[in-house]
Amino acid sequence: MKQIKITIGGTEYPYQETMGAMLAFKRETGLDITQVAPEDTENNLKYMYQVVKHTCKVTGREFKMTFEEFVDNFHSLEYSRLLLDIADQVSDFQKGAAPKKKVEPVSIDVLLGIAVGCIGLTVEDFSSLTPTQFDSIYAEWKKRQDALLEEEWKQTRFIVWSSLRPYSEKLKVTDVFPLPSDNVKEVPDEAIEQEDDKGYEYY
Repeated sequence: MKQIKITIGGTEYPYQETMGAMLAFKRETGLDITQVAPEDTENNLKYMYQVVKHTCKVTGREFKMTFEEFVDNFHSLEYSRLLLDIADQVSDFQKGAAPKKKVEPVSIDVLLGIAVGCIGLTVEDFSSLTPTQFDSIYAEWKKRQDALLEEEWKQTRFIVWSSLRPYSEKLKVTDVFPLPSDNVKEVPDEAIEQEDDKGYEYY
């Protein structure tokens, strides 16, 4: 994905949206970035300032500019160019992503609660993540939680089946109540061993 950069007062800075920038913007304005309209220039500038500030923090680059200094040195043409670069990046991401059902935006505070209270990330770890990175972490965490929950239901189902089995010899475990994994075909052990022998390359 193309790395976006922004030029302020003749100096080029990296521009990468992070969860920390979203949090800081919410603390300052009381708004989630998803609530800000494209024509709301003031709040968009406030968010851009937080993005640059937090990107520099994550990458270890010094950035001492105040918001007033930021907007005074932010040329209108550079503002328009940045908006186009962001739009292109979003478009590129959507082309490579699988179609998703339309969902309501989630507050950054809710995401912070999930990250810290459920997944176990620190606030600092969460703040340094990009939305895409957090989405990947959340997806894997949810997959694991779903698997654990289903395993508990399998144990419950087996207990119920065991108690009913003496009264019906034809009763199968899956007849008690269905679970999502019932329709998933198990991979033979031989196939797993063959796949393990191939090895994997990491990039």
